[in-house]
Amino acid sequence: MSKRHNASSPFFVWELSVMPYQIKNLVGLAARGGLKIILERPKLAALIGAIAAEWGDIDNLLADIFNFVSLSQPIPIGAHSRSGLAHAIFDNLVAFPIRIEVIASVMKLRMTLEIQDEFFALAQQIRRKAGERNDLIHARWHICDKYPDDLIQIENGEWIRYTEKDLVDRLNRSAQMTLCVSDFSIKVAHAPKLDIQ
Repeated sequence: MSKRHNASSPFFVWELSVMPYQIKNLVGLAARGGLKIILERPKLAALIGAIAAEWGDIDNLLADIFNFVSLSQPIPIGAHSRSGLAHAIFDNLVAFPIRIEVIASVMKLRMTLEIQDEFFALAQQIRRKAGERNDLIHARWHICDKYPDDLIQIENGEWIRYTEKDLVDRLNRSAQMTLCVSDFSIKVAHAPKLDIQ
């Protein structure tokens, strides 16, 4: 495990070298799938659920950031204010990339260049890491007797095997991203806003 710091970003991101494995020799392997097959690997199913929950938290934190950027005044330390209008708008933006773009657009009007730059760096990391979430949440899972502790994803004719370590590493990266977004949301909540001309 190595910690990498992007010079253009104040946020640390954990980069872990563990990746799922492509199964190249399929001779004699039989994978079983189905809607509930993942429940035959309860530890891995729980890890996928935890990763989904982390990304749900990231989504809620992005809604908070949109709310904080939309408010006219900084929020006092320790206070939490929600604008019904801001949340009504943000909650109807379904696609994740659109949510990021809407925050960026409003941020250009309301926040200093320093805060904008931090958000753009953070948004780049979120976009990059969101693919890891999508790989798991939108997967069609299978199991195979040869790999009794693993889950298998079959996509485009390739068999990809996920171990518990693969999923733990992804959960750790998701949790680290949640902390980065949370720290930034607090910063935005208390930052002065620019007047809209």
